[in-house]
Amino acid sequence: MTGLAAGLGAAAREAIERHDEWDVPHEFLTLHWDGSRVVPRLVAAILLDMPAPAIPGIMASMAAEQRDRGPGDLACGYLLRIEEFGVTLPAGGFPTAAERERFQADRRNRTFHQRPDAVEAATAWVAAPNGRLWSATHTRDDPSRIMESAYAPGLGRMPGGHFIVAILGVAASYGAAPVPDAS
Repeated sequence: MTGLAAGLGAAAREAIERHDEWDVPHEFLTLHWDGSRVVPRLVAAILLDMPAPAIPGIMASMAAEQRDRGPGDLACGYLLRIEEFGVTLPAGGFPTAAERERFQADRRNRTFHQRPDAVEAATAWVAAPNGRLWSATHTRDDPSRIMESAYAPGLGRMPGGHFIVAILGVAASYGAAPVPDAS
């Protein structure tokens, strides 16, 4: 992989390599091609208490603001770094009401990482205007192990989910810089 596509994939990895604290705000960046490398221009923090359904609108608003600054500010990609968490399922496969309440209490109190059954990860998603998507993920228990993936429309299964659909939509709607290489 060379050029812009490699730079967008590298941006996802670099965002996860920089992620060395947990329980921090989400990060949204506009990514720009300077002719030789991908550079972030707009970096914004999205607070953890922001309702998840509001985040796509916030990203779209920030992307529109950046685009409206002029042709020199057209983004070649967008990055969203988020933290995710869950627990391993109990032996029966379905949590009880008490287990669901404990889950919510641990989430609210930011004590989730203290649970022995906790699974926490941080993922950086990068989307390009042409629908390409890159990700880099690490877990709280092993931040040195970074898992990377790349996806292209029509070439296998694209991941889904609220935030992924949102960042792909933002890239398609507001990104205007072409992706010059097919790698």
